Amino acid sequence: MHLKTCCMICNRKISDQEANLITQKIRTEIKSAFKKGFTHFISSFEEDIDLLFADLVIELMDEYPNIVLEAGISYSKKIETSDIYFHRLLSKCKVIGITSLYKTAGCFVKRNRLMVNFSHMVIVINDDFIETAEIINFAKSQNKKLILI
Repeated sequence: MHLKTCCMICNRKISDQEANLITQKIRTEIKSAFKKGFTHFISSFEEDIDLLFADLVIELMDEYPNIVLEAGISYSKKIETSDIYFHRLLSKCKVIGITSLYKTAGCFVKRNRLMVNFSHMVIVINDDFIETAEIINFAKSQNKKLILI
């Protein structure tokens, strides 16, 4: 069976002032994607927003058990973190992909490109980072549905 896949990419942390608004926007986009038939969601499992995205997908999993959460981990040592929240979320993943053995400058870009390649839709927290502009352009070049927050 071919699953419709959605990933989210963000290159920054969010402030406490932004947290509620960004959370609501991401939740809305996840629910909208699910209503459009998306059942496979990929999170990079980096900090802040990426973990929030995974957590919000897990909320839906309680209601809709056919949803698949995938962790797109940039490098293998990332899994050795002592962060309990990270491991709680990771335990809910049905798929865990690791892009690189070692943390390198290119492992994050490689992971993001893989996430976009495997997705039909890409949610991006739009900011002023060059990396974000590059991934937006890459998603457009791959004709992916792009949701900008």
